[in-house]
Amino acid sequence: MNKVPIRIRTSGNQSGLLSKLFPWLSPLFLFFLGMWQFHNTEFYSNFDLVPGGRGDPRLVTALLEYFHQALHGVGKIGSPAFYYPTQGTLGYADVFFSYAVLYDWLRQGGNDIFTSIQICVFTADALNFICCFLLLWRGFAFGAAASGLGAFLFAFNAPKFNQIGHVQLQCLFWIPLVLWCLVEVAKQGRSMKPARAFGLLALAAVFLNLQLLSSFYGSWFFLFWGFLYLFLAFSIPSTRSFLKELILHHRLPVLAALAVFIVTLIPFLLVYLPVIHELGGKSYDEVKMMIPNLWAWLWMGPRHGLWGWFWDNFAGIRALPVDGEERMGFGLVLPLVWLALTWTAVGVLKKNMVKVNKNKIYVPFVSLAILTTSLFILLAFQYPGDLSPWWLVYKIIPGAGSIRAVSRCALVLALPMAIVLAHVCGVLLDKASGEKKPLKKMLIGGLTLLAAGFIVWEQVSFPPAPAFSKSWELNRLEYLSQKLPANSKVFYATVNSDLPYTATDIQIDSMLLSAVRGIPTLNGYSGQSPANGSWWLFRVRSPKYEEYVRNWIELHQIKENVFRLEIDK
Repeated sequence: MNKVPIRIRTSGNQSGLLSKLFPWLSPLFLFFLGMWQFHNTEFYSNFDLVPGGRGDPRLVTALLEYFHQALHGVGKIGSPAFYYPTQGTLGYADVFFSYAVLYDWLRQGGNDIFTSIQICVFTADALNFICCFLLLWRGFAFGAAASGLGAFLFAFNAPKFNQIGHVQLQCLFWIPLVLWCLVEVAKQGRSMKPARAFGLLALAAVFLNLQLLSSFYGSWFFLFWGFLYLFLAFSIPSTRSFLKELILHHRLPVLAALAVFIVTLIPFLLVYLPVIHELGGKSYDEVKMMIPNLWAWLWMGPRHGLWGWFWDNFAGIRALPVDGEERMGFGLVLPLVWLALTWTAVGVLKKNMVKVNKNKIYVPFVSLAILTTSLFILLAFQYPGDLSPWWLVYKIIPGAGSIRAVSRCALVLALPMAIVLAHVCGVLLDKASGEKKPLKKMLIGGLTLLAAGFIVWEQVSFPPAPAFSKSWELNRLEYLSQKLPANSKVFYATVNSDLPYTATDIQIDSMLLSAVRGIPTLNGYSGQSPANGSWWLFRVRSPKYEEYVRNWIELHQIKENVFRLEIDK
């Protein structure tokens, strides 16, 4: 097996400064367009407004502040001091490792907590685009314009914007880097030296574990997609032969890289296995509420400029159990294109079932990416009668029991969609460039650019994201912090009955104050709650709330004086 000729986008015979600049102006424009869409709330407000609302952005800020404080001797990294005295609370949510490193550096530089999280998310969004662009441009050798379009779809797609409040889901840039390393090994085949093959495969292993420690959902969906891809690839004689020869030739680098993966997986296992052992996974009744149906794949939210009117006209959308989690639509054009590509991919694989053209080895593998993505969608789908193949995935595949919001798979499936979209656009633009008939050249090129432009338009037809004022929030937290005595050992929060805050708001307020002041709190909020149903402090407005607090203190024999902090602002 020699080096695989994967370059499929050529420079053509274009001449002139404009024709040379256009392929690079296009990705630059798409990058700035995507960053504007995701962060215009901040730009409009001179970075006072933090997009995403007062829920998860403030929660993640609290968790990162716990990490920052623990690095500097206040508290324990493995047990952020919420749900006190529960241990191992780091595993109750994502670790946010990628954010945590940058956040700590920013806090040491004197930035406030919310400015620090803003910069972290801003950086992650930029890296999502840059890393995907490098995968497409350098890894797959697509043209700059086509690579820019694919990178835009991965980094700034509509489902991702609809999840802007879930900060951990914005950090996905390790995934294209993993794939880039694997593509380089496959691309060069037997011509690659073992040391270089090991280096790339080991990097892929490390990058994958960094993604696991940064965003579990993204990592798990990517691993499951990869499993389906390999299952299909080894089911087809031609692709099986290619992969078998590649793996056997590089068997020592593959085994060594697998060892690297296992070793670098240990921190993830140390954080999460105790929590899984203690609390278990999600119940399937909880999971199936967020298994998408057809309406979820069409729905882009009521604020979408083109398709928001669906809400008033389709009862199926209004019946979605968790509307905020099931806004998975990519628009109208991309799904229609994807249906056509799926049909085409089946035909391509039939032709390449036994033997493939060595000069076009990428053809069946691109087709496999299409079919794998379509298969994933069919598995993660709620069919009539409340039936879904995902029940089998939930029961059989490791880690699936920890996946509650199955609908978030759209954010990861955007990567194979981006790869295929870049490939198809590159091929069509190449065809238009080489076409001698002016009318046909304009037709192919014009329709390609029109479809690509409409796909981009559908991703960004949103008003600015919901946000909160960090200056107001910082002033409020400072006021509440002054009410917390310096000699406090532990505290819990109550709320003034006249204030409109939700129970979630109060729990996150407590975590923010706890993290900044280094004082444990009985309150807390995360994807998990302490075991045995013994923690009832979420019912902060219940007449029995003080009784719940006393029961928790007695259950855990907390000896310290517990301060009662009233949230009155």
